[in-house]
Amino acid sequence: MTNISKAGCFIQIGHNCSVRVGLNELDDAETFDFQKQMPIGRQVAGRITKCMDLGEDMRFNATCRKSLVLYGVGLLNRNQLKVGDKHTAFVLAVTNEFIFGQLNGSYLKLKIKGAPKKAEVGSLLEVQLTKTEPENIKADFVAMSTKSV
Repeated sequence: MTNISKAGCFIQIGHNCSVRVGLNELDDAETFDFQKQMPIGRQVAGRITKCMDLGEDMRFNATCRKSLVLYGVGLLNRNQLKVGDKHTAFVLAVTNEFIFGQLNGSYLKLKIKGAPKKAEVGSLLEVQLTKTEPENIKADFVAMSTKSV
């Protein structure tokens, strides 16, 4: 962490690059005292939730809420994945062609094809696996998930 204000904090993620984390994104607990528990210099785990292109600058928002950063980690093993299986994925990033996500229950990342425009970072999607190679997992969009994080 590099700075704290009444609205949240800023976390450095690289040389000359930091992300804003709002107060409501610091912890899942409603009574979290961020000024005591998040001192400047502390190393934290987080997830980018929004990227904004402002011409020559990029602005990022992030979350440190464990429910979003460690979404179900440890429940799914790469060896359990089979082409044709249906899973829930958490949307990490959206491009013009693909959506990049994380499989519910793991750290495993995948590329999702055919998702609707309304899918955004933080959405949950139902997907069907089309490729499960060690370094390349791909899936097709099935539906917007009714599950919640």
